[in-house]
Amino acid sequence: YSIAGWNNLPEHIRCSRFISCFKRVLLKRKFPSSEIPQHYYHGLRHLSVIHTRLRNNCSSLKSDLYNNHLSNTNKCEYCHEIENAEHYFFRCKKYTNQRYQLFTSTRMLHPLSTKLLLYGDTKLPLQQNIVIVESVHQYIKSTQH
Repeated sequence: YSIAGWNNLPEHIRCSRFISCFKRVLLKRKFPSSEIPQHYYHGLRHLSVIHTRLRNNCSSLKSDLYNNHLSNTNKCEYCHEIENAEHYFFRCKKYTNQRYQLFTSTRMLHPLSTKLLLYGDTKLPLQQNIVIVESVHQYIKSTQH
């Protein structure tokens, strides 16, 4: 795959004089919009890092660990279901009380979805996206994820 990927790059990219230019062009090709939503910068850094890891499927959830070959199972030890972000936010029996608080603090944004909790919504005003971020960060903190 690496050789085919290299061969499929336009020649002007393959012939970049500097590695920094090469990386920048590759990133722009893979992620055409480099604009990061403003609400991603909100909150405490360590909670933002965990939130981002959930968003990028590299968290400490069993499903992410399993997919990254760091766990022998992808099942929740309490519910015996696949422990992914959907399970973590909406179904895990261990976090019923914390989930109630999450749902209460975001009641004006219902119906909730995993996508909304992880990414927010560019159609919503910044303040409502910040409410989502703060609610998710409080949930992460209270579940000690």
